[in-house]
Amino acid sequence: RAQVIGALEAVLLCGAGQSVETLVGWRLKNNVPIAEFYGKGDPQINYLADLSRDNSVMVRRRFMQCLARWIKEMDGADLYEQEVRLMPYLVSGLTDDDDSIKQLVLKYLDSLGQIHIDMNEDEYKERIEYGYMDEEAKDRALSVQYPPPFKGRPSFAARVRVRQHFRALIYPIAAELESWFAKERMQSAKLLELLLIFTEEKATEFAHQILPAMAKASDPESRCLSAQVARCAHVFANWVPSENYMPFALSKMKQDALNPLGQRTQYTLLLVPLLEGMRQPG
Repeated sequence: RAQVIGALEAVLLCGAGQSVETLVGWRLKNNVPIAEFYGKGDPQINYLADLSRDNSVMVRRRFMQCLARWIKEMDGADLYEQEVRLMPYLVSGLTDDDDSIKQLVLKYLDSLGQIHIDMNEDEYKERIEYGYMDEEAKDRALSVQYPPPFKGRPSFAARVRVRQHFRALIYPIAAELESWFAKERMQSAKLLELLLIFTEEKATEFAHQILPAMAKASDPESRCLSAQVARCAHVFANWVPSENYMPFALSKMKQDALNPLGQRTQYTLLLVPLLEGMRQPG
């Protein structure tokens, strides 16, 4: 499998970047081949997801190396279309069971972020030269403990590179978390926590999507999922000002015809980690 990854790595860097869509089983919404109506369509298999969960540490490490190289060296036109499909798998490597892979992925994200900064120097020059006091203030404002391999906030470069894809990724993540029948709710919750760590206060404009998704996934019958969602809520509340979500959350806990008991229970469970994660005034 590691050798296959090596072959794919080279092929996609030779002008075959569009093949990423095949590797993730992607196609346009509402675009279902006629053959599938008769049970003869091609199966949609997400090969990248399978590789990210491979039982072999060696294969998973090789896969992370491949992803990082694709994002670094892929042709500009292909990368513009495909980076948003590749980045979630690289970021998810930060939750790998192997500590060395976590450290490797964080190193890759720092490097890729710096490449992005260097290529867009004019856009970030002022922030880098004069924003250090703001960065120090945010370092002090961090009141939640991030999971390993983080020892604090990610680098500015890594945050910029990852968070540019938050807008595109929050929609499928929220849909997955809100679906009772979704197979990957835990993986989506883990990815949401990581994306919130990189996105910080920039997640504020998506609070109306994030909050209902976290509430739906606050399932008292699934302790592991609820615990993971609580970690998401801690990070969310640390960076997003409470006035942007607390009135909405409290409104969902009121006893009226529009708020069934199940929904009130979900938001009540979510309220605890939100309060725990909120920054202290000043």
